[in-house]
Amino acid sequence: MTGPDPRPPRRTRRSVAAAAVLLGLIAGLLVAEVGVRLTLRYNSPATVRAHSLQYLPSVYARHRLKPGQEFDAGLAWGAPLPGTPAGPVIAINDRGLRGGPIAVPKPAGTVRVVVLGGSMVFDIHAGEGEDWPHLAGALLRARGHSEVEVINAGVPGHASADSLGRLATQIWMLEPDIVLLVHGWNDLKLLGRIDPDHPLLARHRPYDPHADPFQNDRGWLDRWLLSSQIYVKLRTRYLLSRFTPGTEGALGAENDAGGLDWSWGERQYRLDLALLVEACRAIGAQPVLVTEATLATAAADPEARARIRYDYTGFDHPTLVRAYALFNDAVRDIGRERGVPVLDLDRRFSGRKDLFADHVHTSAAGSRAYADAVAGFLEAMPGARGAVPVALQAAPRNDKIPPP
Repeated sequence: MTGPDPRPPRRTRRSVAAAAVLLGLIAGLLVAEVGVRLTLRYNSPATVRAHSLQYLPSVYARHRLKPGQEFDAGLAWGAPLPGTPAGPVIAINDRGLRGGPIAVPKPAGTVRVVVLGGSMVFDIHAGEGEDWPHLAGALLRARGHSEVEVINAGVPGHASADSLGRLATQIWMLEPDIVLLVHGWNDLKLLGRIDPDHPLLARHRPYDPHADPFQNDRGWLDRWLLSSQIYVKLRTRYLLSRFTPGTEGALGAENDAGGLDWSWGERQYRLDLALLVEACRAIGAQPVLVTEATLATAAADPEARARIRYDYTGFDHPTLVRAYALFNDAVRDIGRERGVPVLDLDRRFSGRKDLFADHVHTSAAGSRAYADAVAGFLEAMPGARGAVPVALQAAPRNDKIPPP
């Protein structure tokens, strides 16, 4: 006859083993979480939002820049590790424009130049005060035009229709004397897709601040799991693979190769340019049309082509070259037809690899070259009186627009 079995019941042993496995898993996850936090950059939707350029919805353009923010262009996915140098900090003033405060009404004697366009005008790779519109203003002042003020009114993503809406609803209140109109890339990548059944009104989608999963949680469960950096890293990898974001939004949003003859798109672009010119004149400002320079030339070598973001358009290289030719020719034609000065950056700088960070945005050398070209063009505009061209003299207030 044997005594009682000294071992715990089998069910108890399985429970103990399961508890041990669970505790080991929890301990492993805790160690991994600590390791991730110590070795990788901390990020979350909140940090991405804090270090990203923030937009607000708008009725008259697809979006506008949130006033009073600072954007660290060197931080793409959250705060850097200790000791990691920050990128260029860009200030957005209380009027939602890049740079310092802007006085309204315009101070007496000030010659105000406003530059309108998209990310090429905003100059996304340049640090504070190093963007080419502000560099052009600094050059003019250094050359004796102390009364000149150049305002960078570029907004990444904006096309000519956006600028038209802003000119009529915001920019005129700044009382500009000269308005430089710089468009191309954002128009050509969209206007190849319009026709009477799909007009720009339908293609031009408004901005939704809640649609970006990198800057917003996706519900209570996602919000709760975001406390784990392991989950955040896995979530980010998944979102990158699904949405493929870039510097100008989600790739594929314009990636539709349909309607590449631009028969309607080119007409839309010419109409937008003509309306922009007349809107400038209606507010008492001198319009200046500017062609857009690019790396997308017929002679581009493999190094240049490697920088071009074909994935934003769905166009191959010959198609993109043709599009740029169509749209820059439209700028020149409208300038001749409407009697508007044209600054031809395309013929001066296109294909210069030393001047471009990518397909259309400038490097530091490119920003300096653009600034010099703009300053020289404004100084040499027809109608000079002595050392100061008529263009650089403050225009009288347009009496057709009621004063504030």
